[in-house]
Amino acid sequence: MKGKKISVLLAFGLNMCVAAAQEARFTVTVHMAAGKPGRQLYLLYRRNADSKAFDSARDENGKFTFSGKTLHPQKAFLCLPAPGKTVENTPLKEAFPLYLEKGNIVVIAGETLKHARVGGTTLNNDLQAYNHLEDSLTLIKDALRERYGKAYRDKNKDSLQVVTEAFYQLERDQLQCEVLFFQQHTHSHVALEWLKNAYNIPQEKSKVVNLFAQLGDNVKQSFSGQAFQAELAAAASVELGSPAPVFSEKDTTGLAVSLQSFRGKYVLLDFWASWCGPCRKENPNVLKMYKAFQSKGFTVLGFSVDDSPERWMAAVVKDSLPWCQLRETGAGTKKVADVYGVKGIPSNFLIDPNGNIIATNLRGQELEDTLTAVFSRQQPVVKASKKDAVAAGLDMTRYTFEDKEGNAMNLKNYTGKYIMMDIWASWCYPCKKEFPAFDSLKAAFKEKNIVFLQVSCDESKRRWINEMGFTRRMYDQYIASDKAFLDELQVYTIPRYLLIDTKGKLINAYMTRASDPVTAATLLQLKGI
Repeated sequence: MKGKKISVLLAFGLNMCVAAAQEARFTVTVHMAAGKPGRQLYLLYRRNADSKAFDSARDENGKFTFSGKTLHPQKAFLCLPAPGKTVENTPLKEAFPLYLEKGNIVVIAGETLKHARVGGTTLNNDLQAYNHLEDSLTLIKDALRERYGKAYRDKNKDSLQVVTEAFYQLERDQLQCEVLFFQQHTHSHVALEWLKNAYNIPQEKSKVVNLFAQLGDNVKQSFSGQAFQAELAAAASVELGSPAPVFSEKDTTGLAVSLQSFRGKYVLLDFWASWCGPCRKENPNVLKMYKAFQSKGFTVLGFSVDDSPERWMAAVVKDSLPWCQLRETGAGTKKVADVYGVKGIPSNFLIDPNGNIIATNLRGQELEDTLTAVFSRQQPVVKASKKDAVAAGLDMTRYTFEDKEGNAMNLKNYTGKYIMMDIWASWCYPCKKEFPAFDSLKAAFKEKNIVFLQVSCDESKRRWINEMGFTRRMYDQYIASDKAFLDELQVYTIPRYLLIDTKGKLINAYMTRASDPVTAATLLQLKGI
C-alpha cells in the first residue's frame, strides 16, 4: 500500500494527549557536539489538552535548555531541522522522542539527534533501555542486509536462502525481546506506547487485549491508557473465527453492494489496487480459483484502494476480472481497509457462508490448497455462527485419535493437565516452520501442568508416519482418524492451535501460534499451570 510521509508536527498532533492533573515542572538539557553556529533546537509538546507548545532553544556552547510544566507524563519530540528545512517538513524519523515528566531530563547527542541517549527520569530511563534494545537489533539487521546484498550480487541462491531465513528468525527474536521488555515494564508508559505500535489491532485484537490487561493500573487509568482502551473497544476484530465486518461500497456501475448480500457463499474479500504489482501478478491465480470453485459456492469480492476510478476500472478490464468489484471511497465513518487492518496489499480474507473469517492472506498454491480442503469436506451451512459452533466449553473428549501403531487415544488420558494441541499436516510448510517454536515451548513448560500434542489431518497415514520420521517427531503424535473432529472444529486452514483445560473442555479454538510470544504469556496465566 502506498505510504505517506509523516512530519513531526503531524505525528505530534495525532499522538500527544494529556488530561487535567497537577502541573509538574520539568527541565530538558541537551548536550550536543559542536556544530554550525546559531543552531536552534525545538521541543514539541502540549501545554494542555487544547494548546500545543512549540519551544525553541539556541546553542550555548553545545548546550540547549528547555523548561516548562506538563499536566501529565507525555511523549514529546526534539527536532533539529537540517539545513534548508523547517520543523514543518522535517520527517518524523529525524526527530528524537522523549517523555516530559517531573524532574531533570538529560539528552546526550552527537552533531545530530540520531543515536542520542536520554535519561534522568524514570520514564526516560525506560525509554533509553528500549532504544538500546532496538539499536542492538538494528546493528544485526544492517549486517544481514550487507550479507544479502553480497549474495544477490554473487547470484548465490543458497546464501540468499540462508540470509532470508536469518531475517525471519531475527524478526521472531525481536518480537520476543520486545514482549519481554513489555512484561518487565508494565508500569511504564513506554510499554503502552510499544503496545500501541507493535500490533495490528483489528487483525490481532485478542493479543493486544491480553497484553493491555497486564499493564499496571497507573498506566491503564491514565489519559493515554483510557484512550487506547476506548480504541480497542471500538475496533472490530478480523481474527480467524470473527464475523467479517459488514460494509457497503459502490461497484463499477455505481450501485451500492453490501458484504451482507454474499451470505450463503464462500467469499474471498480481496484488497488490491491497479498500481500494485504483486496484486496484478496474483490476479491470474485468483481468476483460476474463481473458475475452478465458482460452481461449488465460491466467489471473489474485489476491493480496490485506488484513488483513481479510471485506473481501477481499466485494470479490471485488462486483467479480465469477472467478479464484483468495489472501491474505497471513504463514504463511511471509517475506511473499510482500516476496519480490516489492511496496511499493505495484496491482502485477502476468506469468509464462510455464515459471514465468519476462516483464513487470511491466501496466495498461490496456498489459496488452492485451502479451497480444496474447504470444499472436499462439503461442510454444510449451519445457522449457528462459527464462534457459537466452536465456543469455549466444547467437550473435546468426544473425539478419538490414533497413534502410529493404530491405537486409539482419547483426551481423557490427559485429564488433570492442560493441553495445547497443534493441528498440522505433512504437506503444510507453514506448519513445519512452526515446529522449532512448538518444541521450544514444550521444553520451556516441561515442569508445568500442561502437555503439548500434535494431531495430523493428513489423508494418508503413511505420509504422516514418513514425515514424523523425517522430522524426528517421536512423542505425543496422533492423527485425526475421526474426521468429524476437523469438520466440527471447522479446521479449514493450518497450522491451527487449540487450548484445552484440565477437564478436556475447549478454552480457545484459535490459540496464537507457538512462535508468537503472546502464547507463552497466555499459558503462564492459566490457573494451576
